[in-house]
Amino acid sequence: MEMRILICFSSFVLKIQKTPPYYDIFSEAPAIFEENNIKLHFLCTWWDILEEVKLQKTFTSSTIKEVEKFLNSPREWQNERL
Repeated sequence: MEMRILICFSSFVLKIQKTPPYYDIFSEAPAIFEENNIKLHFLCTWWDILEEVKLQKTFTSSTIKEVEKFLNSPREWQNERL
């Protein structure tokens, strides 16, 4: 149920922004964008969304912790699930 709410919340953000939120989780990304003359425009990051979810108490603490694990270490999080 919570994952469905997260997907719905994500869809809501997409409708407002017309683009997905910027992940802001890969430290090398800004340099890659700059090297390739890519100027990224975004209204929010997943960190902003997570902060709002915490304020609104939309999800359980275990769900929030799991999302934070992913945002803090996406590659490790993925590897743990392979």
